[in-house]
Amino acid sequence: MKPLQALLSLFACAALPALGELVEDPETGLRTGTITVNGRTYTIEPQARLSQDDLSDADLSGANLSGANLIF
Repeated sequence: MKPLQALLSLFACAALPALGELVEDPETGLRTGTITVNGRTYTIEPQARLSQDDLSDADLSGANLSGANLIF
């Protein structure tokens, strides 16, 4: 069953409008990296400045945005 779940997860991620290269920190379990949404690429990390960015289609579950400026 696990190979099937992994395949389905991969397919689901490929079908999303947001593409990313987020990697999980083995110590915290949080993800950082880059994500492309609507043709623009953003860096997802602590202290990120994303206040004027539209990330409405992005899956940021588990992303490490501690201290990030997200006020729009």
